[in-house]
Amino acid sequence: QRSFFKNAKQDIAASSTTATNNTSTSNSNPSSEKKKKINKLAPERIAQLQLLDFEWVVATEESRASWEARFQDLITFKAKYGHCRVPREFKDNRKLGNWVKEQRKNYKKIQGGGYGKGL
Repeated sequence: QRSFFKNAKQDIAASSTTATNNTSTSNSNPSSEKKKKINKLAPERIAQLQLLDFEWVVATEESRASWEARFQDLITFKAKYGHCRVPREFKDNRKLGNWVKEQRKNYKKIQGGGYGKGL
């Protein structure tokens, strides 16, 4: 296992050197460049993490139980109101409102719809 980490470190170092050598030397505004990079993971960094078999999604038993609890809350909501349009600020169950919002956001991500687009 030691050799794996040694090789991975060498691969990462080589990847970092390549990434550094490929950076643009344009005279663009650094603050605007910084704004563009917010919340984005560079391909080089993704490759580095993948070399280490990085786990992108870690679902713990607690998160599964929480998801199941909110799903049951949604079933109850639909039985009472006849729909699944839970308000974001649902006073009776704020966790449900947030959960539904997150489910829609995640669905849009996997559908390639981005944010703010209707289904």
